Formats: sequence, structure tokens, C-alpha cells
Amino acid sequence: MTQKITALKTHFRNPGLVRIFVNNEHTFTVKLIDATDLKTGLALTAERMASLQRKHEQEEAYLRSAQYLAYRPRSRREIEQHLRKKKYPPAAVEKAIRRLQESRLIDDQAFASWWVAHRCRLKPRSTYALRFELLQKGVDEDIISAALEETDDGKMALALVESRRKQWRRLDRQKKRQKILAFLHRRGFGYDIAKTAYEQFIQRSEDQSDGDRT
Repeated sequence: MTQKITALKTHFRNPGLVRIFVNNEHTFTVKLIDATDLKTGLALTAERMASLQRKHEQEEAYLRSAQYLAYRPRSRREIEQHLRKKKYPPAAVEKAIRRLQESRLIDDQAFASWWVAHRCRLKPRSTYALRFELLQKGVDEDIISAALEETDDGKMALALVESRRKQWRRLDRQKKRQKILAFLHRRGFGYDIAKTAYEQFIQRSEDQSDGDRT
């Protein structure tokens, strides 16, 4: 069966892309620069079809990546895994990753810094837990260490406990201790850090009570 271009249409969302219809079916989407020598009625050889298919896969992989990045920053590995899950061929994945890096849309160093700041602000974790999360996302150890340089487990643990002060205020000391140690353990903090945070929390509570009585 002859493969013939029956229509060329500008992409409805991106004027820099062209939708190519072969035998009246939308078959490829390529960048405008890759469509300059195409025209309606042009018969396509098997080689040209294969070339257009590769460019289509590359463009689709890039657009899929950009869409995935719209929700939040991602590491390089997250993008790769997402594209592989969508069954894009390795060459298209590699090309999309390279374009994203060149445009600074993915940068593991910036991502690691964002992840740590985001977690510390909204859902604090210990440095151990944060390191594990970033390793799972494929970030290099050196980049993780740099991103965690300014974090302080003691301060984060105490801030977490203080955030639950009202919730725990009516508990007796033994129950409060159990709650605090278990809570911090679930967030990845070791026993020593959790114990110190508990003691500081109790001391602040006592200081506050003394202040209220004066």
C-alpha cells in the first residue's frame, strides 16, 4: 500500500509542531523544521517513514516529559522511568533527556535542593530519610550531600514535635514520651535525636508553665 501524505496541519497547541496525516490518518507529529520539505501528495519511502517515526517518538517523548514536569520538578531518573513506562524507545528517551537538560528543565542538583527545602517546609524528615528518598530518585550521592549540608536533624525534630504541642498537651509525661519517640521514629529520626527533642519539648513546656505562674 502506498504511503502518501494527505494533509499537513499546524499543531493546535503548539504552532512549532506539524501534524502529518498519512492516508487520511494522523500518523506523525514533528517539529516545523523537520516538515519543511513535506507536502500534501508526497509519497513516502520506507526509509522516510522510519525517519519520521523516530522524530515523532522523540517529539512525543519530549512533550510527555514536559507535561510530567508541570506538576513538580523531577530528577533525571524519574523522567527516564516515566518515559520507559510509556514504552518510548531508548533513543527517544535519551533525546528527550538531552533536550530537557540543555533547557535546564531537569537538573539533579537543583532538584535535590528543591526536594530538601520542600520536605523541610511541608513534611520534615530526618537527613537519613531525605537521603534515602533522593537515592531512590537516582540522585548522585555527592549532590545529595551538598543539598543536605544545611539541614539540622535536631532542629527539625524539635520543630516537628512543637507542631504537635496542642495535640499532646493533655497527655501524661510517659504517654507523651511514647508518642513523641514513635512519631519521630516514623519520620526517620534516630533514638538520640528523638530523645533530645523530647527533653527539649518537656523543658519548654515547664518553662512556659513557670512563666504563666509569674
